[in-house]
Amino acid sequence: GDLLISTITSLKHQGAAYAAHKSLQKICTVCYTKVDEDDLRLLPSKWSERLLHEISSTEVVRDSTLRRSAGYGLGNLSILRAEESNGPRFLFPHVLSSIIRLSLPSLSIMKKYLNRWHLLSNSEMFIFTDNICEELK
Repeated sequence: GDLLISTITSLKHQGAAYAAHKSLQKICTVCYTKVDEDDLRLLPSKWSERLLHEISSTEVVRDSTLRRSAGYGLGNLSILRAEESNGPRFLFPHVLSSIIRLSLPSLSIMKKYLNRWHLLSNSEMFIFTDNICEELK
């Protein structure tokens, strides 16, 4: 799995990245079906955390070209598609909320613009930002 993730996130050829994505999805499916082997069942989660860590790391993303950055999406897609569809999905909400969190501007920037636009009073701003902080935990 680690080798496929490295491959997906570094390849420039879209067809090769897609083939690696499909292989990772098959490996994740096998990992999820090994009910008695916790070590294998936890691998997709570990790989997903690796991908999330890499896309949040400025050094890793800086070295990634636009085409190669699609590998992060393909990697997470592989893992999430393999997650059991007939049972509870634990990874999907975590990955989706993490990606949304990464896409938002920082809390200080959000406060600055909301205050500039006078959309919230000071007391409302406190409640708003407090709620955001709780949701982002």
